[in-house]
Amino acid sequence: MQEKSLRNLEFDKVLQVLAQEAKSRLGRALCLALRPSSDLDRVRLTAQETDDLVKEILKNGEFPLSALEDLSEILALLAVGSVAGPADLLRVARQIRLVLQLEGRLDSLATEESGLDSEAAGLGRVNTCQRLLQDLYPLDTLAERLDACILNDEELKDRASPELYRIRRSLQSLQEEVQKSLNSILRSQSDILQDQLITLRGDRYVLPVKAEYKGRLQGIVHDSSASGATVFIEPLQVVNLNNRIREAKDEEEREIHRILRELSSLVLDQADLLKANQDILAHLDFCQAKAKLAIKQKANPVALNRQGRIILRQARHPLIDPQKVVPIDFELGIHFTSLVITGPNTGGKTVSLKTCGLLTLMAMAGLQVPVKAGSELAVFDYVLADIGDEQSIEQSLSTFSAHIKQLIEICDLAGPSSLVLADELGAGTDPSEGAALAIAILDYLKGKGASVVASTHYQELKGYALNTPGVSNASCEFDSVSMKPTYRLLIGVPGVSNALAISTRLGLQEEIISHAKALISDEGAQFQSLIEAIERSEQESRKMEAQIADLHAQAEATKAENLAEQARLKQVKEELLNQARLEAHQILSQAEDMAEAELKKLRQAGSQVQSGELAKQEIRAQRRALETAMGEEKLKAGIDRPLEVEDLEFGQDYEDVITGFSGQLTEGLDSQNKVLLTKGNFSLRVPLANLRPCSKSKGAPESSKPSLSRRASSSSAGSSARLTTGPELYLLGYRVAEALDALDKYLDNAQLVGLHSVRIVHGKGSGALRQAIRDQLKHDKRVQTFGDAPFGAGDAGVTLVDLR
Repeated sequence: MQEKSLRNLEFDKVLQVLAQEAKSRLGRALCLALRPSSDLDRVRLTAQETDDLVKEILKNGEFPLSALEDLSEILALLAVGSVAGPADLLRVARQIRLVLQLEGRLDSLATEESGLDSEAAGLGRVNTCQRLLQDLYPLDTLAERLDACILNDEELKDRASPELYRIRRSLQSLQEEVQKSLNSILRSQSDILQDQLITLRGDRYVLPVKAEYKGRLQGIVHDSSASGATVFIEPLQVVNLNNRIREAKDEEEREIHRILRELSSLVLDQADLLKANQDILAHLDFCQAKAKLAIKQKANPVALNRQGRIILRQARHPLIDPQKVVPIDFELGIHFTSLVITGPNTGGKTVSLKTCGLLTLMAMAGLQVPVKAGSELAVFDYVLADIGDEQSIEQSLSTFSAHIKQLIEICDLAGPSSLVLADELGAGTDPSEGAALAIAILDYLKGKGASVVASTHYQELKGYALNTPGVSNASCEFDSVSMKPTYRLLIGVPGVSNALAISTRLGLQEEIISHAKALISDEGAQFQSLIEAIERSEQESRKMEAQIADLHAQAEATKAENLAEQARLKQVKEELLNQARLEAHQILSQAEDMAEAELKKLRQAGSQVQSGELAKQEIRAQRRALETAMGEEKLKAGIDRPLEVEDLEFGQDYEDVITGFSGQLTEGLDSQNKVLLTKGNFSLRVPLANLRPCSKSKGAPESSKPSLSRRASSSSAGSSARLTTGPELYLLGYRVAEALDALDKYLDNAQLVGLHSVRIVHGKGSGALRQAIRDQLKHDKRVQTFGDAPFGAGDAGVTLVDLR
């Protein structure tokens, strides 16, 4: 690729925007070094890398690559025998930890979950992220060793080696001894000291002594203040200790150097793997930058070909403000291989030219481009551009000469797999000669098999495009009412300069306009009128298309509103029905509770309870009948009421809503409020709260199923009691009122099933629950005797009850 053409098409500016998306210096360097490739297989591979990263970021977020650093300099210094400091070793450790962190993303990158199309999955193609991360080498042992030794950028940890730990403990002890000795002097000779503090001079512990009293403290003078009022003296009694501290620090430095040399050697041993990891992480950062740019620009992948076929749908120039850019439709290489774009100045010809060329370069570099899905771009050997004013005072080149010089080079390089982009072809000289030269250049490039897009003002080129096979006109639309360009590209329609119309609109004298019109040849005027008519027709067609699209959108919006209103009314209806059912259910529940309370009073008074039991059962039977009658409506309304024990029937099929297991009910509630479901040879205990009836029972016929409800009859009450009542009642954790109510109901059921002896498990605790239970048993007519359980069988925490 010509570097000049890359600059003309502003590919370098795209790379600068791309580099801003990279997390690391290494990634940014790869972004700035990116170049288009003419190898179709390579382009498809790099484009697939970008697409894989786009999908991964949208699914799981970005890879955390901010910690990626360039270790090349460190590794090079180690290779020549240098010893790395703590800061450099920390950089190595951070890079290894980054690799270990990225290993956690591997599990989410399986091929079947990576969003690959079925064809790619069938070919066994590995997702780019998965491939890169699988190639990383963890080096966790080296990371653990570095972490165990390095505290920060300047220090090693005390436990970096046993010897370092011993030295630092000894050093600490010596420092404490010096401090103790100097503190003694501070207390005993405070009058001779300038300040009550211990300070350092040249790694020696000293005291600040008033200059006039320096003779009263024997020792070595190390320094004095600027004013001379203070001298810093090392007392004789700590000189030996300071010497030992100096020796210990020297020993510490030697041990630190030894450890750093050892760690440097370990890093050097893994230098090749560290460099390989670094290259992989840099490439991952580079690919992620491409993906982030695609997401930011709302870009799409495009189909690629080597046949020179370009189809752009709603293409946007990537460097123009997204709020201002006007998307264009563009095609080349299908019905024609050369395109001549005409139209007024500042109408968008050059932008259309650059959009085609820049998007081609981006696609050839593996980038996604800001187009609508379904677009297609070709991979060329050369993308050659002559755009802009290349005049040079230093080289004595005029605008025309500069263009010709560039066109000479382009004509030499152009061939069957070349895309040539020429702005204002033949401009800068006499119009007749310029037009002839432009036509000759177009014919030459067409003869060499190149794909060509050229912009011009010359009317002769419009006729050339109309009369030459393989060449087509295009124009940038101009609104003759507002006298402003719309920047839309119209393929197949030649453009006009609109010079007279614009001059009239701006107020140029009518006499001048009339004279100019008279000077235009009849043939030229007819051609101008024809083009203007074509443009008006195209504009009207676009308006009609827009109106149809608006009507379609309005119809879809109205349809969506109607569906939403229907859904809302249905929801209101269901809510009203649900509220009515819940209120009816609450009324029946309250009636049942009232009956239960009255029955309890009758028992305490010693009255006959049979009539009360029958009354309560009658209320329950009424509620059962109501619930059965509205059961179908409840299902429709989405009410999924948890089952109560009275709802259960032996032999009926039920399902555990948590595990999905279903089977026949074969045993009733146990002490943990669970029932037994059996299916074939497999049984499972399921909490009552998780139980729901299957859609259709496969158990015994309805007439033969034993009911567990106590609402309908005394026989059903017995069935319910047999299901729920065992020889033991578990009341641990109950409050007193709850426990007494449960005890009362339990004794009812125990009598119904014919139990003569039961166990009440209440625990010891404070004894309050045990006492309340025994007070109630003492006055209960159903109880014959009660007392503690035997030792080892619960003793005072369990009450054994004999029933009448």
